[in-house]
Amino acid sequence: MGLGGLRLVSLAEARLKAQEYRRLAREGGNPFEAKRKARAVVPNFSEAARSTIDQHRAGWKNEKHASAWINTLTTYVFPVMGEKRVDQVETSDVLRALSPIWLSKPQTARRIRRRIATVLDWAKAAGYRTGDNPVEGVGKGLPRQNEKRGHFAAIPYVEVPEFVRNLSDVPTGVLARLAFEFLILTAARTNEVLKAEWTEVDFDKAVWTIPADRMKAGREHRVPLAPRALTLLREAHQTGDVGRTQR
Repeated sequence: MGLGGLRLVSLAEARLKAQEYRRLAREGGNPFEAKRKARAVVPNFSEAARSTIDQHRAGWKNEKHASAWINTLTTYVFPVMGEKRVDQVETSDVLRALSPIWLSKPQTARRIRRRIATVLDWAKAAGYRTGDNPVEGVGKGLPRQNEKRGHFAAIPYVEVPEFVRNLSDVPTGVLARLAFEFLILTAARTNEVLKAEWTEVDFDKAVWTIPADRMKAGREHRVPLAPRALTLLREAHQTGDVGRTQR
């Protein structure tokens, strides 16, 4: 194994290098692999994060997800360890990045912790790191989050008919009332109803087809429409035409 040219490496330096590589070999390591890794260019954490995003981008539904990743890391993580080589990132670095927001912004902090872990997993898979992921031990240094999470209270199903009948008394626009009742009848998500297009509705077959790009699961969803749901759609269509005529 070469240790360097005579004009570049002194005899004393060569002896030190040889001693180091022999020690590594005795401990079960591979001196040739260690020498190769020493010559490799290891990215810093911010560079590794951008590479991770590029690798995952094709599997994400939209560009907003990638923007959320880079924005949170740029704001909370890069100032702490963005310039640090990814193979030198330790649990203490992750702790310093998360501690300022762990209690004040618990949901954001948990997302950032997962994103840091993903970046370091990518670095290990790419050959830039070895050993355990430093994020695994950071929980021992963070206080317990007391954030209360849960669903909004639901109306008992036996009270739904009366609730729907009282919608007409709610001081809101006609289209909003119709959309709310339509949402109840179809058990759809709010965003699916708000962004619905007339081309998605087949009145003859009584089916509303929601395209895959608007569904959380990423698959086309067909919703059978009850007679009342069709009546609501026709009324909404007529109300919209009236509104355009008046404008």
